[in-house]
Amino acid sequence: MFDGVILLDKKPGASSNYFLGQLKKKLSLPRGFKVGHTGTLDPFASGLLVCLLGKATKLAPFFPSDKAYQATLKLGFCTDSLDITGNVLQHQVVKATLADLKAAADLLVKNDLQDIPAFSAKKNQGVKMYQLAHKALPTPLMQKKIAIYELSLTAFENDELDFYTHCSSGTYIRQIGSDLAQLTHNLGTISVLRRLRVGDFKVENAQPLEEITLSNLIPITALFADLPHLS
Repeated sequence: MFDGVILLDKKPGASSNYFLGQLKKKLSLPRGFKVGHTGTLDPFASGLLVCLLGKATKLAPFFPSDKAYQATLKLGFCTDSLDITGNVLQHQVVKATLADLKAAADLLVKNDLQDIPAFSAKKNQGVKMYQLAHKALPTPLMQKKIAIYELSLTAFENDELDFYTHCSSGTYIRQIGSDLAQLTHNLGTISVLRRLRVGDFKVENAQPLEEITLSNLIPITALFADLPHLS
């Protein structure tokens, strides 16, 4: 009865798991009922969280994994977490032009390797990197394969760069922002991040937590309606 997908428009300020817990309460789901998602959002980020309920949690590996985001990069300073929630490490006078940033974006689209931020859940010898970073312990330089399908700069004013990106699952938007800044010999920090799309799911079809009811549940049969059936 409760198996399927709910599209949640997450607000900034709390973790994705917090919102999953609140969703269970909102829908009065029974204790022990499984819920999950197809990819976490940082606490400061907003936007589409694809929530999986019941048997749909077992289908997570089969959901499309590409994602699209709108972000704002604030130039002139950097933080340890590469986003606005971190501790400021350094300030710098901004020297980048829009042409410089566009050239940097063109380079990033061609790159299929990305540094993994120190403040991430990636494990090193069984320990999550953010746990080391929070204790000011050294974190190893690690990279991962990614794909940036599109990186479009949409506005640049008052040292703030707005950009849109369509990328593979697991791509760190915080790192894209940092790389854009560094390639132009500047410092930068992601100040706003909003997920617009996960596969074919779009944020405009999502609802904020307070407006969600079971009528918003997309049943499993509807998710795979276009696939051929065995007779």
